[in-house]
Amino acid sequence: MGITIVQKSDLSRPKPNPKTALVLSGGGISGGAFKLGGLQALSNFMLNRNIREFDIYVGVSAGALLATFLANGISTEELAKSFEGKRGQIDPVQLSKIYSLNYIDFLKNPIQTAGDTLGWLPKLGLNFIMFNNIFRNEFRQMLFKVIKNPSYENAQELFRYCLQKSRSNIRKPSLPWGFIPNGIFSTDKFERAIRRNLEKNDLHNNFKALYKKTGRELYIFAMNLDNAEREVFGHDENNGVPISKAMQASIAIPVFYKPVKIDGVDYVDGAVIKTTSMDLAVAKGATLIICYNPFRPFNHETFCEKCEIDENRMQIAEDGMYAVFNQAMRTLLHTRLMHGIDTYIKNPDFKGDIILIEPTEYDADFFDMNPLA
Repeated sequence: MGITIVQKSDLSRPKPNPKTALVLSGGGISGGAFKLGGLQALSNFMLNRNIREFDIYVGVSAGALLATFLANGISTEELAKSFEGKRGQIDPVQLSKIYSLNYIDFLKNPIQTAGDTLGWLPKLGLNFIMFNNIFRNEFRQMLFKVIKNPSYENAQELFRYCLQKSRSNIRKPSLPWGFIPNGIFSTDKFERAIRRNLEKNDLHNNFKALYKKTGRELYIFAMNLDNAEREVFGHDENNGVPISKAMQASIAIPVFYKPVKIDGVDYVDGAVIKTTSMDLAVAKGATLIICYNPFRPFNHETFCEKCEIDENRMQIAEDGMYAVFNQAMRTLLHTRLMHGIDTYIKNPDFKGDIILIEPTEYDADFFDMNPLA
């Protein structure tokens, strides 16, 4: 396990009641398992506080799922049982709920697109006749211009005018992409399973109620698909939706899962726009931030230096398309995270401390794990 520490506070003058935050990034199922193992170990070493007693919880993607239950006081041991498929306080979520095929859109989209296409052609013809006839002054002037001076430029200008007017108020069908759904799987069943787990255990599924009853602040973020901006859900942010619904939006990995619609707005996985959102914890007053990030790129050279003499591993490019994509995505997410860490190191106004916990850069077994398996 790799640990990065940013120490900016004055240790000679410790604050009496520092505000603490646990920031959990994404990482899919394997990333969630990594964070659970690390959180259990961290909880065992913490003095006068356990993992369920942070003041602030910030989660994105798989981290949003863990943060939902931790902020509600569920132990890492109980969460681990659920991840392992064992019954406990939290019922295990079946894989059929996680990988629920978006079959409705697979059936609906081709039919709707075909219908739009068939309807579009007659409407286009009707519009052409309505807007392009001698009774319309603008069309008549352009037509006479072509008759008087039948040049290529004049004919092209008339053609463009006719085409523009014909299509001005008709929605053109999206071909061929309209036939393809906006996500392979749906998160609806998964959200319902999480909601039932919360209700069954009398846990809070409302941001305001959670804060009022426990004093713990839970923040979950997703990305607004239509404007590419971060949307934060929390007791003093967007609090009009259930926690389980905000979590659903945050885990909606683009293409893999269909976007989640909340109040007419489509959301996707928040990790698309921010790897962790430590800035949110800082803005809410946290002075000690512990951040877990499972997506660290693999360093083949370091692995070769650390490995046993008889241990061998092919280079990433030799390991196929998935390995290349895996490394690229890990690098993208990790680079953004380290840029944020570097910003706080250089920021003279930041007087807090950050502890970043990740896998080591030579952890080949973790790199080989499929985060969605």
